[in-house]
Amino acid sequence: MAVALIDSSAISTGGHQKAAGNNYQDRWYNGFSPEDRTQLSRPQRHERYSRGNNPTACCMTGFSRPDDLKGNGYLFTHLEDYRKPLAWYPMSKRAHTLLHRRFKEPEKWMRFVAKHYVHGAWFTLLTMNVNDMYKAFDETYPEGLPAQDELWTRDADKKEISSTSFHC
Repeated sequence: MAVALIDSSAISTGGHQKAAGNNYQDRWYNGFSPEDRTQLSRPQRHERYSRGNNPTACCMTGFSRPDDLKGNGYLFTHLEDYRKPLAWYPMSKRAHTLLHRRFKEPEKWMRFVAKHYVHGAWFTLLTMNVNDMYKAFDETYPEGLPAQDELWTRDADKKEISSTSFHC
């Protein structure tokens, strides 16, 4: 599957009725319902808040304020696969907001990815089809996604994803 250039016309709801609302009202994500997400993220919350294991740098931008982890330096622990609640991606508020709004504001997301592009990084391999939010994670990402510190250049090459894919 070649991705020569991603632009807002590449965003598709796939005809899915729920997707028409851009999945912001019902909050499904990668096949996980809002209830699933709440239940399955409990170990993550325990690790962060009971054990104090808080990330200190955004895995997309490198943003870090370790002196203020409860304020301006707070990082979101984003999950793509809620079955693995400790395999989080630490993200700044801006990165996390843009990621979840990528279907509603694709140009902003694509500019952000292009600015912080690393070949084969997990965030470059994310779907741009909002209908995929209702599909099982394994259906959308049959080989999963790389961890925050891994690069899957083979997958990026196979899908023909490059830094120019994200210019709009």
